[in-house]
Amino acid sequence: MLDRTDRRLLRALQQNGAMTAQEMGRHLGLSTSQAGRRRQKLEQTGVLRAVSIDIAPEACGLSVQAF
Repeated sequence: MLDRTDRRLLRALQQNGAMTAQEMGRHLGLSTSQAGRRRQKLEQTGVLRAVSIDIAPEACGLSVQAF
């Protein structure tokens, strides 16, 4: 079961999935280690499955997309 802090952490990670434990701790009012442990628990229980990155194809010089 997710508590209020877990839900706040998930919202923050939706905005920036690359947040460091230090940034998460600052955002949540927790120590760096507490924030890191919470994220790790969410990963281990399958709540967080993966971190993805959205690459802008046009910024890489790719202008054609084919299927």
